[in-house]
Amino acid sequence: MHERVEKRTETRGGIPVGENLATLRDIWSVILLRRRVILLPIAVAFAAAAAYMHYTVPTFTARAQVIIDSRMPQFIPGRAVDTVLAWDTAQVESEIAVLQSERIASRVVMRLGLGKDGTFRTAPSLSSRLMRRITGLFLAEGGPQEDGFRAALGTIANGLNIRRTGLSYAIDITFSFPDPLRAQQIANATADAYIADQLENRAEAARIGGEWLQQRMMLLRSQMNVASRAVQVFRASHDYSIASSGPNAGAPALSNGNKTLDELESDAATYRRIYESFLQSYTESVQRQSFPVSDAHVLTEASLPLVKSAPKSLLVCALAGLVGSLLGLGLAAVIHNLDRTVRSSSQIVEATGLDDLGTMTLPRMRPTWAWCRKLWRAFCRKRRAAFGEGTSPQDEDPGRAWHGADTPYLSAVLEHRNQAFGRDVTALKVFLDLVQVGGRPGCIGITSSRRDAGSSVLAGNLAVLYAKEGWKTLLIDADLQRQSLSNSLEAKDKPGLLQVINGESSLNRAALTLGRLPLDFLPASEANCAVQRDHVLMSRAMAALIQKATETYEVVIIDLPPALPVGGALALSPHLTGLILAVRAGASTMDSVVAAFNGIVRAQARVFGFVLTDTPGRRQLGRRSGWR
Repeated sequence: MHERVEKRTETRGGIPVGENLATLRDIWSVILLRRRVILLPIAVAFAAAAAYMHYTVPTFTARAQVIIDSRMPQFIPGRAVDTVLAWDTAQVESEIAVLQSERIASRVVMRLGLGKDGTFRTAPSLSSRLMRRITGLFLAEGGPQEDGFRAALGTIANGLNIRRTGLSYAIDITFSFPDPLRAQQIANATADAYIADQLENRAEAARIGGEWLQQRMMLLRSQMNVASRAVQVFRASHDYSIASSGPNAGAPALSNGNKTLDELESDAATYRRIYESFLQSYTESVQRQSFPVSDAHVLTEASLPLVKSAPKSLLVCALAGLVGSLLGLGLAAVIHNLDRTVRSSSQIVEATGLDDLGTMTLPRMRPTWAWCRKLWRAFCRKRRAAFGEGTSPQDEDPGRAWHGADTPYLSAVLEHRNQAFGRDVTALKVFLDLVQVGGRPGCIGITSSRRDAGSSVLAGNLAVLYAKEGWKTLLIDADLQRQSLSNSLEAKDKPGLLQVINGESSLNRAALTLGRLPLDFLPASEANCAVQRDHVLMSRAMAALIQKATETYEVVIIDLPPALPVGGALALSPHLTGLILAVRAGASTMDSVVAAFNGIVRAQARVFGFVLTDTPGRRQLGRRSGWR
C-alpha cells in the first residue's frame, strides 16, 4: 500500500538535485505535440505578409550621384590655376540640406511638369480633411493647379533620399516611385537642378559683386582724378626747387592743405593703385558672371531601375516567418505550462509515487455490427417459422463461439497487427506474476481516473492472456454505467452481476464461457440509477461474490468504474488483491489522477501501479520526458 511521502528538494550549487530539467529531446517533443499551435501563428503571419505584398504598390528606386570638387579654378589674367579648398563636414551637410530643400524640388516639378501629372495627385486622408475643416485652412486653398504643384512637392519630399557616401565628397541621390521611368527622371532632374542652382547662385553673386565694385570704382576714380589734379596744380603754381632760407622759404609747404609735392604725389599713386586693384577685381567678376563654374558635378547619372526596391519579398517572408515562429513558440510554451493534462508517466510518478507499469497504445475499436446480427437472427427466425422448423443457435448466428472472439476487447492481444499492444499487456502480466501472493494472482481490479481510459480493453485482454496460459479465469464487468465489455459481447440483456447480487441467479449460471479458452465472463446488468449502481458495488453481497469467485477461479479480473467520483470502485478496492490505475495520456488531468490516487490511499487498497494508455496514431511525449 502506497503512502504519501513528503518530498524535500535538495539544492547543489543553486540547482535542484533530482529535478527533471528540460532537454533538447523534451523541447522537440513539445514542439511536435504543439505543432498545430505553433503553425497557426506562422500561417497567419505568412498570410498577412502575402496580403501586404499583394496590396502594396511596388516601388522602384533610381540612383544618381554628384561629387563636390574641392579644387576651385581661379581665373587670373594670363594664366589659370587650381586652388585646393578643404570642405568640412558642416559644409557637406549644408549642401545635402540644399539638395533636400523645396527650392530644388520646385525646379524639378517645373522642369518635368509634375504638377499636371495625375499620378502625383493623391487624395487627402480622412485625418487631413478633418484637420482642414477644424482649422479652416480649406478656405485659403489655391486652385487645382496649385494643389497639384503642392502634391508633387510632397511626393518628391517623401520619395527623395539624400545621403553622403562615407567620408567622401560624393553624395547619393535616390528617389523611389512606382513608375521606374519617373524615378529615373526625378533623380537626374534633382542632380541637374542642384548644379544649375549652384551656377545661378555664383552668377548672381558675381553680378552683385560687380555692381558694388563698379560703384566703388567710380568713387575711387574721382578721388584719383582729384589727387592727380592737385599734383598738377601744385607743380604749375610752384617752382620745383624749394628754398632752404629766406623770408619765403616755408610758402610751398602751406599750399594744398599744407602738403608737400611728395605727399600729393604719394596720395595720387595710392589712389591709382587702389583703383587698378578694384578694376582687376571687377574684370574677374565680369568674367565669372559670363562663365560661372560650379563646385559640384554629376558623377553618375541615374539609370532605369529594372527590379523593384520595395516591398522586398524575401525580407518580408523572412520577417513573417520569424515573427510567426516566435509567437507560435511563445503561445505553445504558455499553453503547455498552463496545461494540466497528463503527457508522460514521469508526471504521475513525481506526483503520486506510483510504479510505472508501462505505456501502451490502445488498439483501434472495430464496429461489432450488432445491428447486422440482429437482422440476421430475425431473418433466420422468420425463415424457420415459414418452413415450420425449429430455431438453431448456429443458424441465428453462424460461426458464433461467443462474440468476444473477434472484438478488440478480448482479441487485440492475440492479433498480429497489435504486436506492440500485445507486448505491453504481456509485460504487465509478467509484473503481476512477480508480485503475486500465494502463487496465484488472485482478484485484480482495473480502474481509471476518468472515462475512456482503456480500462475495459486492458481488463479483457489481460484476462485472455491468463486464460491462454491455462489459468481458470473469470472476467467481471463491474462498470454498471458504461458496460463496455457487456455491450461488445452482446450480453447486456442476459442475467449478470446485478442478478447474482440480488440472489436471482447463481455465479455458475450467470457466468458465460467465451470460446474454447478457460475464460468465463460475468456481464453487467442494467441498474435503475447511479445510487443503485454504487450501492451494488458497496454491498456485502458484492464482497461475498468476490470471495466466492476467488475460491472458484484462479484469476479474477474486474473491470471497475472510474475512481472518481468516489463510489463503488473505492469501496470495493479493499476486497481485491490489488488495483491497476489506467490513465489516458492527453485526456486525463493531473488533478484527477492525484484525486483518484488519494481516494485509493484513503480506501487502504493495494495499488500495483499505473498504466499510461494512448490512442493510436497520436504522438506522445514519451514515458521518460520530464517536461511539464
